[in-house]
Amino acid sequence: MIYLKCVIANRFTLAGYLIILSALFFLVFKEDSVRILPLIIFGLWAGLLLLMVTKFGFETFDAYRSMKNHIEIKGYPEKWHNIGPYCTRVGLCLALKELAPK
Repeated sequence: MIYLKCVIANRFTLAGYLIILSALFFLVFKEDSVRILPLIIFGLWAGLLLLMVTKFGFETFDAYRSMKNHIEIKGYPEKWHNIGPYCTRVGLCLALKELAPK
């Protein structure tokens, strides 16, 4: 469930999964999918490339889990620097928003 939350938060990982699912849908359920086969193959490669670049969302998941553990042990950080790779920032920001003091 947490992994799914991280995938939805990371737009590139979500796009990779959606592109692959769309290409597979057209390949399986479209009658004349042979005509658009190059487009389907391109979609599969593009989706796979997005997933590989984002490490299938596990970098976001690891950053989320790390920040969540940090907040539980040491408390909510007073200062927060939004630096680092995109996937890491998404995971950290997701944990910060979820566990923000009310």
